[in-house]
Amino acid sequence: MRRIYAREAHLRSSTASLQVAPPHAPAPRLRRSFTAGAPERVRLASRAAMARAGARAGAPAAKSPSVPRPRPPRRLGDGTGFGHDAAPAKTRPYVLHDQANLVCLPLLCALCCAGLAGVADCWLISVAFTAYILADLAWILIVPESLPRFPLIITVHHLITLALLSHPLRYPQDAHFTCLDGLVEMSTFFMIARRHCGGRLSAVMNALYWFTTVALRFMLQPYLLRLFYRLAQPYSALDRGIVVGSQAFLCFFNCGLVVVAVNTKLYQKKKASKTA
Repeated sequence: MRRIYAREAHLRSSTASLQVAPPHAPAPRLRRSFTAGAPERVRLASRAAMARAGARAGAPAAKSPSVPRPRPPRRLGDGTGFGHDAAPAKTRPYVLHDQANLVCLPLLCALCCAGLAGVADCWLISVAFTAYILADLAWILIVPESLPRFPLIITVHHLITLALLSHPLRYPQDAHFTCLDGLVEMSTFFMIARRHCGGRLSAVMNALYWFTTVALRFMLQPYLLRLFYRLAQPYSALDRGIVVGSQAFLCFFNCGLVVVAVNTKLYQKKKASKTA
């Protein structure tokens, strides 16, 4: 009997020493301290775990701080029209295309002056001009990065120019008009040159650009439009439509160039005033 009582007393003492938690008691929470040097991913993981726990309990999940996504750069020439006011980035294909034009355009302008002076054959100058437009059009289509600004409009411009050049190629007696119309490339040369010059030389190129733009694009070419309309009467309706329509498009294109130039200048002044 003594042995039985001793065994029961031993069992009661051993069970009393054990502290069994009731089944409804919550599990102990593990605390994790985050020091200043803790990895960022651990802190983000803890925030996500807390948000999931709150969602399960019915509480609204805390919103994680939203990081603004960087806006993709706006593509130039994707149908935005002439009103875009941002300048294109000087990438390598873009600079290489400009450098090629800075070599070819003075040669074309010199040929036009020689043709007007009677020194060179105007029909051959029309052939050279057509070859230049075809080469530049192929360059733009093969390497679109060479012309980040308004590639579609420039492509249409080159196609209209080829249509206009088809007339002096078929009628050599009118080839001298190619030389008159080709003088406008002086303005194009100064427009490209001022982008790649600095200091006083850039100011000189800018002044020459505006002088040639007013004189050639807004005085000579509208005069040629009126002259073509009068001189094209003996030709067929198709020839009259090609010559007069192409020249009219070039006049509207000149207006668009001025809108782009003024818009860009105003944008640069506004940006400079904000940074000042």
